[in-house]
Amino acid sequence: MLFILVFLITLLSPRSECLVHCIEENSRYFLGTPYESRTLDQNDTESLVCINSAFDCVTFVEYVLALSLYTCEGILPFEGYLRQLRYRNGVIDGYGSRLHYTSEWINQGIALGYFSEITQNLGGKSIKKQINFMTKNIHLYPSISRDGCMKDIQRVEENLSIDSYFQVSKNEVKNIEKNLQTGDIIAITTKIDGLDISHLGFIIKDGTAVHLLHASETLHKITISDVPLSKYLHRNPKQEGIRVLRIIK
Repeated sequence: MLFILVFLITLLSPRSECLVHCIEENSRYFLGTPYESRTLDQNDTESLVCINSAFDCVTFVEYVLALSLYTCEGILPFEGYLRQLRYRNGVIDGYGSRLHYTSEWINQGIALGYFSEITQNLGGKSIKKQINFMTKNIHLYPSISRDGCMKDIQRVEENLSIDSYFQVSKNEVKNIEKNLQTGDIIAITTKIDGLDISHLGFIIKDGTAVHLLHASETLHKITISDVPLSKYLHRNPKQEGIRVLRIIK
């Protein structure tokens, strides 16, 4: 039934409408799938990992978006879309070529025309932050030493630290929830030193209620938040605000 529905949507809908429907259907399909971190770091050499039996928040969003792009566009094979979303310029060249920081992931997705960022239009304020979490916590990332890519990671951090980005403070999210749409990608900014984004998920809108469909580390599975997005954000004191990405028409 899911395949038939997605196929009909693909035939009858404009690109953006098709993608939004596909994102909702594909993300809901994985509800209940286990949460698992570091699924991309289990090989001795960097390679494209396509696992759909367990996700973290980033791999979940990447997988669903790649699957939806493949269904609605089909210009590339599924693995091609996943590679473009996950690796700098779509090229796998060691651990350092992976888009580890979500801000760089966002920049590449915008450049590829997969989505646009509407945070500023929603009233977001400009933020500038020193990004260096990976190199300051290298013990958490043994693959940096394995691949000898410290300079590559440092270069990314330096570039991201020069740039500013827009964020809607979590105290303001309730006021802009009415402007969010199903299929929007939410990147949650963080107060953690040196880090830009701590969580990713999709908006699911039920009437006027806005919820987050995401891979929850706390609940150990893909789930829909039991409270609206604004209340969800206030549960975690380290979550600072949101950036909002919308599928391009």
